[in-house]
This record gives sequence, C-alpha cells and structure tokens, in this order.
Amino acid sequence: MKIEVGKIYRNFKGNYYIIEMIAKDSSTLKLRVIYRELYGEGELCDRSIDEFYGDIKDRPDNITKQKLRFEKVTFQKC
Repeated sequence: MKIEVGKIYRNFKGNYYIIEMIAKDSSTLKLRVIYRELYGEGELCDRSIDEFYGDIKDRPDNITKQKLRFEKVTFQKC
C-alpha cells in the first residue's frame, strides 16, 4: 500500500492524523511515516511503515473495526 503525503488517516482508536512526510531512519535506512495529530496539540509522531500498516483487527481497543492500524479517510462532498 502506498502512504499518501498530505492525506488524512484514521487510526483504529478513532483519531485522525495528516501525513506530513516519509523519512528515512539514518541508522537503519528504513522508511518511517511522519504524521501530525489533528486533535489536541497537533503533535508530530513517527512510525515505521510496517508498524503504520500493522494488522490490529483482533485488538479489544479497535473501536473502528479496522483491519489495519491506520486507514486512509476519504470524505464526500455535501
């Protein structure tokens, strides 16, 4: 799956985030997702791409019933 910079994603706990950039970890050279909270203080966060798309469907705190930790949100125009 391709992570799209500038798009909004929802995590399995129901919070929304915008993807700021994809960065390379200088130690491991693996790609990381840099994203910003769209609530609270709007803090920046980061995760490995594997963890970003991690399978979480069997977690009891998965209130959105998503299969993946983050899923892209598409909004319909009114």
